[in-house]
Amino acid sequence: MNFYSVASDFKAETIDGYERLNRENRDNQVLETYGQYTIANEFEGGRDFDNLAKIDAYDLKNYVEYSLAKGIGFNYVLNSSCMGNHEFTEEGIKKIKKHLLSLYKMKIRDLTVTLPSLIEIIQSLDLDFRIKVSIISQVNSANKAYAYKKMGIKRLVVDEAINRDFVKLKEIVQAF
Repeated sequence: MNFYSVASDFKAETIDGYERLNRENRDNQVLETYGQYTIANEFEGGRDFDNLAKIDAYDLKNYVEYSLAKGIGFNYVLNSSCMGNHEFTEEGIKKIKKHLLSLYKMKIRDLTVTLPSLIEIIQSLDLDFRIKVSIISQVNSANKAYAYKKMGIKRLVVDEAINRDFVKLKEIVQAF
């Protein structure tokens, strides 16, 4: 069976299509879409907001509710490679935690994260967030994968540079 995580366009008709595909083809399932809101959001992800759908927190909440009702999960991306060191300041940590709590209230439980420091902040909230390590983290060795495993991470996206290096992939699987 193949499982897919697909970039979100935040359209209900796309979720309807994924639901239909999942019902008609049990061997290939769209488990989740991923994305983030771009209006009035100070926490960027791995892509520039200029190239993403223009949605706000209200739009996101409605999309997540609709998606979950159709059996399609949602993964919120907090996978910027840099947060300007805000994750190391008291004020920055408060803002991050407030943002995370707002996502939690929207029933978002899956997050894609790049920075280990942000993973630690998320884990300090002691909520049932499930964290996936972003491709931006460049997990390209068993040692790197194992470091995330020790942090309690259960999912990761390997570096695209090794996605056909079956020796390295096997080592990562064995370590992770």
